[in-house]
Order: sequence, then structure tokens, then C-alpha cells
Amino acid sequence: MNADPEWRDTIMDLETRMLEREQVGEKKGLKTGALTLVASLKDVGCTSQQILQQLKQKYGNVFSDKQLEEFLKQS
Repeated sequence: MNADPEWRDTIMDLETRMLEREQVGEKKGLKTGALTLVASLKDVGCTSQQILQQLKQKYGNVFSDKQLEEFLKQS
């Protein structure tokens, strides 16, 4: 199969699309986790600043500060 350039290109395209879908799914899962964290911390009475600090610690390597602030506003 690898000897056939057309087949190899088709397989590489498929693998690329699968990886992209996986990355989108992972990011959606992380967003859901961040929103759940916000809701939980609000339930126990944390301030917005405390919640934002926790979001930055847990999700700052994935989302920008602006995105994290938006999550806080959404909940």
C-alpha cells in the first residue's frame, strides 16, 4: 500500500482528519471541565478572582486568559 502514492496520500489525509477531530474533542472536553470547575467553585462561595486563579492554574496552558475569563462569565 505504501508503494502506491495515491493510496498513501488518501491514508495520510484520513489520519490527519482523525487527529484534528481528536484535538477538537479534547478541547471541548477541557472546556466542559473548566465550566464545571467554575460552577463548583461558585457553589462553595469562591470569589471570581479565586475562581479565575484556579482556572489559570488548571487550564492556563490550554486556554488564553481571555478565554478563561469568558468561561467565568458564562457560568
